[in-house]
Amino acid sequence: MFREVEASARRIAAVTNADRVGLKPEPTGRLDEAPSLEPMLRMLVEAIGYPLMVLDSLQRPIHANAPGWSVFDGDGVLQLRDGRVVASDAMQQASWALAVSDCMAGGQRLLMLGDESAAVPVAISALGNAYPMTIGSVLVVLGRSMPYLMPAVLAFSERYGLTPAEIRVTSALLRGESPDDVAALNQLSVHTVRTQIRSVLEKTGCTSQRALLLRLSALPPMIANPVTKSSARV
Repeated sequence: MFREVEASARRIAAVTNADRVGLKPEPTGRLDEAPSLEPMLRMLVEAIGYPLMVLDSLQRPIHANAPGWSVFDGDGVLQLRDGRVVASDAMQQASWALAVSDCMAGGQRLLMLGDESAAVPVAISALGNAYPMTIGSVLVVLGRSMPYLMPAVLAFSERYGLTPAEIRVTSALLRGESPDDVAALNQLSVHTVRTQIRSVLEKTGCTSQRALLLRLSALPPMIANPVTKSSARV
């Protein structure tokens, strides 16, 4: 999945930057045969349930999908400051800046940003020099959070005929909550919650909660609402 994201982002970054400076990116594959490919690639990036962004050599965002832009809202682990992307936690800024700088020269890095108890994995990868405008640029991909997992979880639930109560308990397990937690939060008995879990396992053919969570974590991303406009912010 990460390689697919990287390849798509590399093309989008090249097309977006080429538009800005009046350059035509070097054709790769069928890109030269499909002048309308840019909107499709943007749609593809939006469909990926991972927040992602492409940064230039000054750590300014060239492009981001909707989940990527949402990272800057509220209490996300990254912020926009004076047009540049920085770590929200001042204590982690040095590590972030060093990782991005190293990746601009090539390679990949993985950081854990935010509070230790709820750290967010952040992958940084050089986009290489396939296009002139991607030299020094990096792709930043953050781990998926529940809001971007839910479309796939709901589709999974529909596929196996889960009830609303079973969807609720399945989502809670995916968030890392225990049966006791689910019972307390929903004012249910632990017995009721465990009965719902057994029903989910039977319907999905999973032999354990661990098997269920592994299957859910492997779900491909799905679009909650089809994208009709580009999310690029120029």
